[in-house]
Amino acid sequence: MDSETNIITLYDYHYIFNTINLNWEVGNIVGAPPPRYKHTATLVNEIIYYIGGIQVNNSIISYPPMSDIYRYSTKSNTWSSAVARLAPGNTPGPRFGHSAVLVEGKICIFGGSFNDLSPTESIAMLDTSTLEWSIPSFKNPRRPNMPTLPNLIYHTATLVDKRMLVAFGNDTDKSVDAVNGYKGLNNDFYIFDFNKNEWYTTTADELTNPSSNIPKLFSSSSAGISSNKPLTIALLSVGIILGVAIVGTVIFVYYR
Repeated sequence: MDSETNIITLYDYHYIFNTINLNWEVGNIVGAPPPRYKHTATLVNEIIYYIGGIQVNNSIISYPPMSDIYRYSTKSNTWSSAVARLAPGNTPGPRFGHSAVLVEGKICIFGGSFNDLSPTESIAMLDTSTLEWSIPSFKNPRRPNMPTLPNLIYHTATLVDKRMLVAFGNDTDKSVDAVNGYKGLNNDFYIFDFNKNEWYTTTADELTNPSSNIPKLFSSSSAGISSNKPLTIALLSVGIILGVAIVGTVIFVYYR
């Protein structure tokens, strides 16, 4: 943004970093969307899905509708656009500054803002197979009467074992900080459990406490594998020793 004219300049350059040759390459921009920012880009089976954000086309600022999905193939270096189907009553509103994670073939977007307001649907999911949006319903076991989900922008979202951990960012429900020009900072952590469609507000101390009453970010099966690893190694070692002993005995008897 130009500080004197307040004009935002966006570029439609497309660069690819080759992790094998460790060099940058210029990507194809034929069929690419108009320049945009504050959107999400999610990789699904070699296809990157671009959702939301703020778009600038011929100096005109607009908010792309959530039905406007652009896809980039990392394999063929080509762009394509598609219109996501919207189930009746399940139309997520436009937004920017949101997050996105991939949950078993569905892109889950969370939070964001539109015209300085929180979106009506804090969370929505795009099925990448059918290109259909849906609005999942989450309940809070700790606060069953809590009517709405937290409203965040510029936060992080990380998926671990079908549980999404949301942290940091700004809380759009808090009052505006006139000095710094942003709304209140978010000091909480949130867990969205897609196994049970439940969400929790938690703290850093509770996340690191094994006895806390919140969904664990790692499954018990993973823990079981880790806990049984010493036993597996011990049994394998005993088996190898016995095998060597038996082979040695056979050779000794044969040559004797």
